[in-house]
Amino acid sequence: VTFRSVLIALCLVLTAAGVWTYVLFQRDLSASRARLAGASQMIETKSGPIEYAELGKGPVILAVHGAGGGFDQGLEILEPLARRGFRIVAMSRFGYLRTPMPETFSVTAQADAHADLLDALGIQSAAIFGVSAGGPPRCSLRSDIPNGARLSSSWFQSLTSPLCPALRLS
Repeated sequence: VTFRSVLIALCLVLTAAGVWTYVLFQRDLSASRARLAGASQMIETKSGPIEYAELGKGPVILAVHGAGGGFDQGLEILEPLARRGFRIVAMSRFGYLRTPMPETFSVTAQADAHADLLDALGIQSAAIFGVSAGGPPRCSLRSDIPNGARLSSSWFQSLTSPLCPALRLS
């Protein structure tokens, strides 16, 4: 057995493992797309089109997902609150699932999109839940949003922004 034959065998094993991983990834991706098909809606806002889904009735909580999902992550995390009398509005942030990435992006623009979504839905006030990468926009919400929904984020702290102060905007 030569070093060269071992190296060739190792390359073949790694290539096969890579191909197998890709096949499994594509299978899982197809299953996820099938699971999400028809579970959300698109709405046109001042910030552009936004994908969202709703669950439950009662006081509104806007769910802003992290890097690992879209509207589905927000629904999954907050579904127990929907069963307890809350209305969950879960959105897909810029660049996730069917919400397109705008030409210019900033955390403030994403925060404005949160308020624009609520305005487009006719929601006057809401609590906001931002998890992981959904936390920084929550911290950027402005109190000067014209005709914007009043957002209260004091209910929840972002998991990745522990230094973000609790905000109560009105």
